[in-house]
Amino acid sequence: MSRIGRMPVPIPKGVEVFAEGDVVRVKGPRGELANRIPPGLTVTIEETQVRIARSSDEPRDRAFHGLMRSLVANAVQGVTKGFSRDLEIVGVGYKAEVRGKPSLWTPRRGSSRSPARTARRSDRPPRRFASCACPTRTRPRGSSTPTK
Repeated sequence: MSRIGRMPVPIPKGVEVFAEGDVVRVKGPRGELANRIPPGLTVTIEETQVRIARSSDEPRDRAFHGLMRSLVANAVQGVTKGFSRDLEIVGVGYKAEVRGKPSLWTPRRGSSRSPARTARRSDRPPRRFASCACPTRTRPRGSSTPTK
């Protein structure tokens, strides 16, 4: 068995997991996520955990076994805590800032005091359901939660 696939996925309080046909749905306080179950795998939902089992030892089934367990575990995390990524900008003169109401993400070089050193600005709005923050000028943070 796959070392990752054989580990059960714990279900925290407030999270519901449903296996409907070939789809696993995870519903929690921050939204709902769904993943398709590949052929050859079965999902068993117990009271406090989810187990993934495979029907054969074919290489394809073995590969999907660990993948499916990871997808379900990530869906459980997404509907409970959400996802976030902390970055660090390394380099002389590179900064990041978040400006405006729809929070424009602006990676830039140089400063506003010396326009000769300023490289081309790149204002990008964050994707839908994502948010950006810059606690410091060289450590931006992006986070996202699933839809409700």
